[in-house]
Parts: sequence; structure tokens; C-alpha cells
Amino acid sequence: MNGQIENVIERWFRETEEAFKDVHTNKPVDFLCCSITALARNYCSAALLLLNKNHRLPVMALLRVLAELAFRLVWCLYSENPQKESCEVRIERWQKKA
Repeated sequence: MNGQIENVIERWFRETEEAFKDVHTNKPVDFLCCSITALARNYCSAALLLLNKNHRLPVMALLRVLAELAFRLVWCLYSENPQKESCEVRIERWQKKA
């Protein structure tokens, strides 16, 4: 795989994690974003390693998990939802499901 792509992805995760260090609250949404970023970084690294070895089907499985994670995060953060639920309520619901 192209090393430039891997470098860009790694730089994005580093910069994002650095930005999170400036967040000094104990809100569930902050904890969730930090946790998901760390998890997504691991999944991206694994996908890139597998892709470098031409293991495409496992990469697709990892990308599906990443997509579902991203969709669930957006669902939690979307404040203009029809139920008028707060982010905290949706995060709590997600935690109870898990």
C-alpha cells in the first residue's frame, strides 16, 4: 500500500488525539470520542497491514466495523434527532445495548 496514505492517516490520528488532550471535561461525549478514536486507529492500522498483504476480505470486515462505529457515533452526536434526545441519553442507550 502507498506509504503516503498510511502517513496521512497516522498524522490525522496523532493530530486528533493531540486536540483531545485540550479537552478537560468528564462528559460522556468527550470520553466516547477519545475512546472511539483510539479504537478506530487500531482498526485502521490492522486494515492497512492486511491490505499490504492483499488480504482483502478481512480488510472489508474491518472496514464494516469501522463504518458501523462511525454511524453509531454520528447517531449519538446528532442533536436534531426526531426524539429530541441529548447526546448523553443516546450514549447511555448505546452503552446499555453493548
